[in-house]
Parts: sequence; C-alpha cells; structure tokens
Amino acid sequence: MRKSRLIIIITIISILLLVTISKDVVASFLLASGIKEDDATIGEVKVVARLFYELDGDIYPGQEYIASENKKPGVYYVNLSDSGTLEYIDNVYVQVYVYSNVDTYVRAKIVEELTVVRDTSFGKKEYSIPFNNPITYNIDNDWYLYNDYYYYPEKVKGNSNPFVIDFIIPGETLIDEYDSSHFLQLAIALEGVQATLGPQNNWGLSEAPWGGEW
Repeated sequence: MRKSRLIIIITIISILLLVTISKDVVASFLLASGIKEDDATIGEVKVVARLFYELDGDIYPGQEYIASENKKPGVYYVNLSDSGTLEYIDNVYVQVYVYSNVDTYVRAKIVEELTVVRDTSFGKKEYSIPFNNPITYNIDNDWYLYNDYYYYPEKVKGNSNPFVIDFIIPGETLIDEYDSSHFLQLAIALEGVQATLGPQNNWGLSEAPWGGEW
C-alpha cells in the first residue's frame, strides 16, 4: 500500500471498481476531496464469485453453461426439476472472494435467466421465458438486500487476501414447479469499492442501506 499526495481542483474524481464473474478486473480507485492537499490511499480491489454444488457434505465445482458448444464464462447451469441431481438449485453454493489492499465494501446482484428447451422443425431450441414468480434464494444472513443489490455490511479489511464470504448457501429454495425442459442460467455480478467515500461516489449512497454512516 502506498500514499499519494493528491491536489484536487473542484470535483471528486473516482474510478469505479467493478468486477463481474465473467472476467477478473483490477482497477485503481483514486480519491480526493476539497480544494487542498490531502492524503489518499491508492488501492487495488478484485472481487470474484465462485459457484459450487454441495451434495451430502461434499463440494463440487460449478458447471459453466454451454450454449451451441460455446461456454459462457461466469454463467452456470442450475437444474430446477430434479432434486436428485448434483446441479439442483437447492445444492447451489456461492462464495465471494475479496482481494484488496485497502478497506473495501462489496455488493452483489443475482443475474438469472429462465430457459426452456422446445422441439422445433430445426431440432431442439432454447428460449428465454419470464418467471411467473421470482425465485427466493437461500441467501446467507450476513447480506442486506436493497434495490436489487445485496450488500455486505461489514467493511472488509485490506490485505485480508482473500477474504471469503458465503453468499448463496445450500438449502431449500422457493421456486415454482418446473418440468425437465426448464433450467436456470445463473450468474453473480459483483462490485467492490474502496471504503473511503467509495459507496458515496460510485453507488450514490450517502448513507448505508441498513442505516447510519458507512
């Protein structure tokens, strides 16, 4: 970690630290405020989601979804109809890994697509269809839901590499009843920002969603 003397003209300049599970991105967050010299930490943050399946106490790596022989990085196949399969939704286990040399706040958003396979004159085709009712995932109690984002309320201390947080945990998931022609494509979009003014500048949140100051 290093310190940099930053001279600010008028505005606050910030670079959003945004990492989705489709690729690992490391960005620097430059922070300063006021018309004066000030000390600010220049840090690096990387947040990564990893999906597993847990069955009978054993952990298995997630299966990335393959469409037309092309793998979709960071998008995972989830079974919605057969509770006896490894990939069944109740077995889904997602962890968030935070690599940072500065104090960091993290938020996550579930990205999902209900897919159905239908027979056509050209063979089997996959179609995206709307949910009749949203899926209620088994989210770890440490997360706070606000405007479609799940926030991890605790400040992740810098240099805790990696700091691992449970997000979706195995257990009963509330879903509609589906037949074997339906399945889920699941991904997790993650954002990590430097704790010092990061949520205010990048997320537009002057106060923490659960109340009080960051």
